[in-house]
Amino acid sequence: MLASEDESLQISAKVGGCIREALETEIAGHRAIKKDLLSAFGVMSLPEVVERDELLGERERLRVTLVELEEQLSTELAMDGVTQTRLLLEDSRTCVVRA
Repeated sequence: MLASEDESLQISAKVGGCIREALETEIAGHRAIKKDLLSAFGVMSLPEVVERDELLGERERLRVTLVELEEQLSTELAMDGVTQTRLLLEDSRTCVVRA
């Protein structure tokens, strides 16, 4: 029975070593991703990454809103321009008819 117990301990040690190695590899991968994120955002911590990401999202939403408002303003000005042009044409026709 001692041999069986020794074998069990050796197997457990090998399995434990494999699990530890796998976990260490996974941790190293997470650390590399964290380092890349911190570097990309120019910050020192993950909460700062979240904050910067939220700010970038807000900036993008504001950019889209700005483009929409610019298009709306351009359309409204064009409509006013057409209306004013029609009024000028009507006035000029009136002047020509009077002459």
